[in-house]
Order: sequence, then structure tokens, then C-alpha cells
Amino acid sequence: MRFSQLRTVDLRRPGVGKRYSLLPVDRIDITGFHISCKGSPLRPNLLDIREGDTAIWEGEDGRYQATVDEVVIDGDVLRVAFRDAAPYLDAEW
Repeated sequence: MRFSQLRTVDLRRPGVGKRYSLLPVDRIDITGFHISCKGSPLRPNLLDIREGDTAIWEGEDGRYQATVDEVVIDGDVLRVAFRDAAPYLDAEW
């Protein structure tokens, strides 16, 4: 039995700081991420993710960052679109 790698994202809000660390996501790439909460006690409307937040994640080719451009809640699914995705260069991460 093969297990897939757990994918997570950190979210930071400008002027506030870190909002989430290691938030598990179902899919993430340079275009955005989505989380399906079906069968989970977590609800998308309880997550405080806003346009302008910065997302940081580990991709197959290294670390990336992007700005949250759009947040859409569709039932039990949260979809987040990114803009300005680029390699993450902060050595503190």
C-alpha cells in the first residue's frame, strides 16, 4: 500500500503575521489549492483565508509563495486561486 505525501500550506496575512501553519490541502500548485471537508468536522466557512494573504508551500521543485487572489466556498469545498506565484527565497522558513 502506497501513501501519498501530505500536502500543506502556510498562510500569512500582511500586517498581521502567520494565520495558519501546515494547513492540510487536497491539491496545491502555482494556480491555487483546494480543500474538501466532506466527512470532516472542519468547515470551509470557519477558515479565515482572505484575498491578499500570502501562501507558502513545498512543491516538487522547491518552496513557493503566492498571493491569494480569490477564495470560493462551494458547499464542503474551499477553493483558493493564486496570483504572482514564485520561488520562495526566505531563509527563515
